[in-house]
Amino acid sequence: MQTVENTPMMHEAVDGIMRFVDGFVLPLEAENQQLLENSTLLYDERGGYSPAVVELIKRVRMTSSDAGYYTMFCPEEIGGGGLGSVPMVSAYEALYHRYGPGRLLPYEVLAHWTCGPSFLCNYMSDSLRESLLDGLVAGRVSMCFAMSEPDAGSDAWAMSTRAKPVAGGYLINGTKQWISNSPYADYAFVFAVTDHELRLARKGGVSCFV
Repeated sequence: MQTVENTPMMHEAVDGIMRFVDGFVLPLEAENQQLLENSTLLYDERGGYSPAVVELIKRVRMTSSDAGYYTMFCPEEIGGGGLGSVPMVSAYEALYHRYGPGRLLPYEVLAHWTCGPSFLCNYMSDSLRESLLDGLVAGRVSMCFAMSEPDAGSDAWAMSTRAKPVAGGYLINGTKQWISNSPYADYAFVFAVTDHELRLARKGGVSCFV
């Protein structure tokens, strides 16, 4: 059985990604070599990326989106190429083999599900799609993914964060950790228990809020 990752389409996609990195990202790296290789400039006083580096990452995302690479593995329903998650891992593997570890910008060419458009966007309300989705697909804004908790890890059935309906929305109480992209995200996917009995029965009861 032939899978997507070893089809001519996939090879063409990976070749295109590499040409984009070679033609745009590597010159951008060279132009900003001092910023990217000097830890006092790369990071801010909190230990996160400095504002200048965050802007470089955003520039790569947006340019890659314009070129058609950023969302090529995202669902077609949200404007992506629909190639799927397994080919995306193959593409990341190819990037790693070519550009190696310790580099930041080449890997920002592809939207990652923790901080970019993903299958979760399929379930957005119409109002969220209208206000958020275009910017996310274009790389102008980014997300973070808040599910893991200190006493539950990434086990959704063990989470203790609760969301209670109140006038005008929900009140969310709980503690999250290991929130990918949290220092830089414009929006967050936050998971919380909305029906305790369904969660105990492992039949649902956990909702995702933006």
